[in-house]
Amino acid sequence: MVAIGASAAGLEALQAFWGNMPSETGKAFLIIRHVAPKGMSMPGDILLKHTRMKILDVQDGMRTESGHIHLNPPGNAVSANRSFCRLIGTSPEETL
Repeated sequence: MVAIGASAAGLEALQAFWGNMPSETGKAFLIIRHVAPKGMSMPGDILLKHTRMKILDVQDGMRTESGHIHLNPPGNAVSANRSFCRLIGTSPEETL
């Protein structure tokens, strides 16, 4: 698994990264974005313009899949090991 962190303003950098990343890497990708619980999220359809990988929203306990991009939902951090993701809710103070 490859984990990538991005600030709320990181969309342009992620678009450039995926525009240059081959679709067949054999790796699962996890993008952890800083997005407030009620903030504007970065929809996967924006990234779909730059990759042919399938994009999934992380769900608690989900197994990561190679060749897929996994996005954390707004208001949640993610704890991950080699093949599973756990959602961690954040407090309002942590989202500022």
